[in-house]
Formats: sequence, structure tokens, C-alpha cells
Amino acid sequence: MRITDTMEAFLAGETSAFLDECSAHLAEQWASFEPGELATSFALLWKARKEGWLLSSEELLTTLIGHYGTFDHCRLERLDFFAGTGGSLSRSFRATVLIECELARLDLRKSQFSGAWLESVSFAEADLSGVDFSSASLLDVDFTDSLLAGADFRTLEPGLSLRVSGVEYSKERAMGLLASRGALVASVDPLYIAMAHPHYDIARKIARRLCEGGASQHMGLTQRGASAKDPQAAIRFIEMLVSVGYAAYDKSGSERTVELAVAGRMPLRQLVDETGLAPALVGYFAKTDRR
Repeated sequence: MRITDTMEAFLAGETSAFLDECSAHLAEQWASFEPGELATSFALLWKARKEGWLLSSEELLTTLIGHYGTFDHCRLERLDFFAGTGGSLSRSFRATVLIECELARLDLRKSQFSGAWLESVSFAEADLSGVDFSSASLLDVDFTDSLLAGADFRTLEPGLSLRVSGVEYSKERAMGLLASRGALVASVDPLYIAMAHPHYDIARKIARRLCEGGASQHMGLTQRGASAKDPQAAIRFIEMLVSVGYAAYDKSGSERTVELAVAGRMPLRQLVDETGLAPALVGYFAKTDRR
């Protein structure tokens, strides 16, 4: 059943006592019926009670569906699960369809999303450490500033697409992004993990300049173009290239110019063409500061 503006307006005008009575009735039914049959009633009451709620999201859920209620096999659309003080939310969303829902800024470490269909869902600033997303479908899901260490994405459905800070990632690049944040994923080329690094464009720009041949001015490599956004990151990348023998400073020993070394020709060309990533560069993107 589709929720209409009239339904929402009706509940918005009801007394707290009436909403309490409806909530108690829903919680009682939730334990006896399939959750999917009551999803519309939940959504209506959640929206009506969310405004002005002073406790946590989990406590509001307990009021509506009981302490052990799940959302397994439900369909929920356009709901913001952050209520009152937010906090942790510990629920099962197995095989649940969530469309245009907000689960941002919540501690979701004890929740479960295996087999779920997640479309235009926001997990921005949420803690998803260790959460199970196995066999889930992710379409336009926002993971901006979310914590993903140990989250299980190893058996995602094909065609996933993610967003971070407004940038879209799909297919291999999406898997690389998840892996770069410490999530568990199926095998992914280290190049795609490097692509998710905040300094990747700086490193690739420096590699391109060096591959053009001749000596490049150190200041130009570290102060212009993409490097201007973070000169210190550019300096660290050049220092790494020199340390592994991929580049060399001016023969006089100064750092005024930088040249490509023979050993660096193939690794840096692969980086420029995005055809592979040498072990030294894999280590660099894995270890350097991601600020």
C-alpha cells in the first residue's frame, strides 16, 4: 500500500496518547505477523513519532516493533532512521528493499544487510564496521565518511554503484574503493584500490610529467596542477620514487630537478596508462596518509 500525504497528515494531527496506543498495537502484531505485511504501518508511525523524539533511534524502533523485531523481507521507502539522539541501531535488514532511505550518522555495527536491495540509500558518517552485506545489491549508495573496516562485501551482486563526497564509483572502481576503506571484497586489482586514494591524481600527474622525458623542475612537479592541492603529498611521492630507484634528483645532488630512471620507465608508464601497478607503488598507496 502506498503512503499518501493524507495518511501522514492524519497521524500528524493525532494526540500522543493515540500514537502510543497505535505503537503498542503495532509492536504486538510485529511479533505475530510477517514484518513485510506491516511495513506500511511502521513507516507511517515512524514518520509521525520521529519528530520531537528525544531518545535514540533504537529506542523508537523498540517502541514500534519490539526489542527483537526485524525488517527482514520488508520494503521501505524514503525513511530517515536517525531519530532523537541517533546512536546505535541493531536490526536485521536481510533481503529488505530500502529505497531512498537515510541510515546516516548511526552506529550500525550490529545490524545485518545480507541479501538486501539498497537503492539511493545513505550510510554517510555511519559506522558499518564488520557489517554483513553479502549477496546485497547496491545502487547509488552513499558511503561518504562511513567506517567500513571488516564490512563483508565479498559476494555483492553485479552492477554495484557507490558515491563518496559526490563522486560516483561503479564496478571495479567501486570494489577498489571499498577495499581501500578496509572492507572485505572479492579479489580486486590493486590499481583500483589506488584509484580510490586521495593522492592518486597527484601521483599520476607526476608520473606523466616524468614519462615525457628530460628533467622536470621539482617546484613545478609539486606546486602546479593537481599537486597544488597538496604539495606535501607530491613531495612524498617524489621522495618515494627516488628511494626505490624509479627517479633521480639532479646529478649535482640538489633537488631542483627530477628525472625518470630506467627502472621507473615501465612502472610509471603503467600508472599513467592505468594498465597495472608495480609492487612499490602498491605499497605506497596502501601505506601513505589518506587525509
